[in-house]
Amino acid sequence: MARWLLDIHDRVADSRIQLTQEALAQLLGVRRTTVTLTMRKLREAGGIISEQRGVLEIDRTRLGTIACECYGVMRDRINRMYDEELPVGSHMRSARLPE
Repeated sequence: MARWLLDIHDRVADSRIQLTQEALAQLLGVRRTTVTLTMRKLREAGGIISEQRGVLEIDRTRLGTIACECYGVMRDRINRMYDEELPVGSHMRSARLPE
C-alpha cells in the first residue's frame, strides 16, 4: 500500500491526496477492512496523516522508508519507458516521475 500511495502521489501536485479507503481498496483489490488496518499502521509509522475523511497527507520520506525497494525499481522502469517513447526535443511536457 505504501508503494501505491507513493505512485499516486507522484501524479499529483500536492502532498494531499483525495482518496477514500473504499477507492483504495478497489485499486488494490482488497477488502476495505484490510485498507483500514494497513492505514492505521501507516499512520502510526508517520507515513500518512489523514485528518479529514477522504484526504490523505503524505510524508514522502517516511512512506518511502516503509515501502519496499520495488517502488524505486518501478519508478526507474517507468522513467526509462517514457525516455524511450518520447521523441528527443519533444514539445510535450516531460512525464518523468520524481527521483
